[in-house]
Amino acid sequence: MIPRLGMSSIKRNFSSRVIPKLMTPRQLLKAIEKPDHQFKVVDASWHMPNANRSPLAEFEKGRRLPNAVFFDHDKIADLTYAGGLPHMRPNLDTFRVAMNDLGISASDTVVFYDSLGIFSAPRAAWLLHSFHHPSIAVLDGGLPRWIAEGLPTDSGPPSSVKKLDYQLIGSHEECEGKRSVTSYDDIITNITDQRMEILDARPRPRFEGTAPEPRASLSSGHIPGSISLPFSELLATHNEGYRTFLSPEKLEEVFTSTFGSAERWEAVKQGEKELVTSCGSGMTACIIWLAIQICSGGDQAKVKVYDESWTGYASRPGSPIAMNLKGEQDK
Repeated sequence: MIPRLGMSSIKRNFSSRVIPKLMTPRQLLKAIEKPDHQFKVVDASWHMPNANRSPLAEFEKGRRLPNAVFFDHDKIADLTYAGGLPHMRPNLDTFRVAMNDLGISASDTVVFYDSLGIFSAPRAAWLLHSFHHPSIAVLDGGLPRWIAEGLPTDSGPPSSVKKLDYQLIGSHEECEGKRSVTSYDDIITNITDQRMEILDARPRPRFEGTAPEPRASLSSGHIPGSISLPFSELLATHNEGYRTFLSPEKLEEVFTSTFGSAERWEAVKQGEKELVTSCGSGMTACIIWLAIQICSGGDQAKVKVYDESWTGYASRPGSPIAMNLKGEQDK
């Protein structure tokens, strides 16, 4: 976490992007109880379209964390993207306006949480990380863990937010997202040259082509050469109904098993082999992204998100689609 700094100090000390941290509810409560704290608590809940839930309505009604603001994934996005894909990474102007509206400054530590424990909060953390926000955290266990631990919540209409003038830390070129996002053309090229590893966070039956996609008319299957790693395998489910990340040691075991060898995983962790994460629409791919940040303990790993993910890939005519009808994944 960064101390209180002026903008010039932040820019002078900003040599690389800070890796998002996990916080427990007790850690966050202790931080926000200090009168001069610079923590901004943000509800980044999002649900699959077939869940028939409105995260904004739930936020406004409560319960929610004290003084939290709401991050709308489908509005803080590129709404002009070809094909109408949801919550695609926005441009610089859209991002800055969103930060202003949420009352976030570049000197704030932004702590994201969601209503499932760990689901959509990592996506918001990845987005701010891609724009070089210097201090980010994710509440491990989210709102349900906070409630389960008996901590205070707000309900009813949220308070109004004082708008700010958000100042980007990185240069415009650094914030364009080239270090954070992989394109469709890169994915197609990788099918033949295998320059990158690709991990797919969707449930394995959808990856194998044995179960349908939740989006109508979209084929299931996977990108040739990609590896299945359902995001649920990186999480622990608790009796109270929420999910948290596995310990770093357990995450190491999962990644080693997924890649088939410690050497292959080490090459990814040390940045010797570029990694791309994918899922249905770019949401749970960020759970893998954050798990790797937790394991690597720094910015050595070269991890990008395929923002279009399977929805964009499978919607494009002529995209090669692999199916493992016997459940044998490509490696």
